[in-house]
Amino acid sequence: MFVLRSLCLLLALGVLAPCQSPNLVRNGAAEAQSGNDGYTFGATTIPEWTVFSDATVTDYEIGGANLWASPTDPGPANRGRNYFSGGNGATSALQQILDVSSIGPAIDTGQVQYDFAAWLGGYASQDDNVLGQLVFRDAAATQLAQVIIGPVLAVDRGFITALLLRQATGMVPVGTRDIIVNVAFTRISGTYCDGYCDNVTLILTPDPFVYTDPIATGIGGGTTGIPANVIEGGPADYLVVDGSVGGLDRRVQTTVATPITIELFNPLLSQNDAPFALFAFVGVPTMFETLSLPYGWGIFAFPVEPITGPDPRTLVLADNAFSTGLGVFPSVPAPEPIPSITPGTLPTTPGGWTFTIPPILLQPITVSLQAAILDGGASIWLSNAVIVEVL
Repeated sequence: MFVLRSLCLLLALGVLAPCQSPNLVRNGAAEAQSGNDGYTFGATTIPEWTVFSDATVTDYEIGGANLWASPTDPGPANRGRNYFSGGNGATSALQQILDVSSIGPAIDTGQVQYDFAAWLGGYASQDDNVLGQLVFRDAAATQLAQVIIGPVLAVDRGFITALLLRQATGMVPVGTRDIIVNVAFTRISGTYCDGYCDNVTLILTPDPFVYTDPIATGIGGGTTGIPANVIEGGPADYLVVDGSVGGLDRRVQTTVATPITIELFNPLLSQNDAPFALFAFVGVPTMFETLSLPYGWGIFAFPVEPITGPDPRTLVLADNAFSTGLGVFPSVPAPEPIPSITPGTLPTTPGGWTFTIPPILLQPITVSLQAAILDGGASIWLSNAVIVEVL
């Protein structure tokens, strides 16, 4: 546990107090699932997004090997492992509907500013492209305004494979009660829609939300490695519970005697197995039981070994070669990266780790989850935190 405690001490230094909201777009960086090699067509499930047609998630590393966007092509510095691409259809799309009714009074002052941004691009000299769209609606679902960013065409990219930052800023219309986020892909040539998109963000200033739990202030809490994530993709969602990162309040609800599926994905472009520790806190930690991360990354929710001493409410749920090896569940294989594969074939090894807690919880309980991942033997990455409410 010494490693985790030392990490917490280091991260507690140099904390900034951002006045912006977290990124409201959930899984906006395409990191909450394994990416494919670009040859995967057909229906795709992407956590937090409604998928239309063949929109999918592609891995920079193995996609790049097969002539899609690669880790070294121009694009976001904190690109993570994956990006969104258009798939095999002539058109496809992704959508999220963000309920902002809880901050209606703040919006109705006319003083809440939005900053909508995404990295958009495509392949070489092709004009396949992506549009990002916000639709502001009132309580009756009537459209009040819309904002569009993009497209980025081949001439904008200098006829090379690249993603470029596009953004729009303005005031959230008075009366707004939900915001639709659309990402629309269009194929112009070829058989595959090579419109690419990464790091979709929607940030409000000043932050109008009132957080009921400290864990919620760490929406996306965790790191992507560099401070640029504050304005680009936000921290990556490596931890997914029952297919969700839990929305604004980081809460996933389930019922007693129901299996719970937990997925943990490799950080960035990890080339090796990634040892990890998945830990739990019984209940929701208070502000006095959390540590803030620097650069607006969010909240490291609950040190497994608090600075003040052991806390019986914390435990290692599962781990592999990173903690004590004494998790509640037996040690399991470390998350594997997606291996390099032959073009035209599909990966046989998932790019992460999944396990299911059997239906052993027979009474209501609330447990907060977070993970630490050791990447390349040197870097420690912290996942987002998720509150699991068993009702």
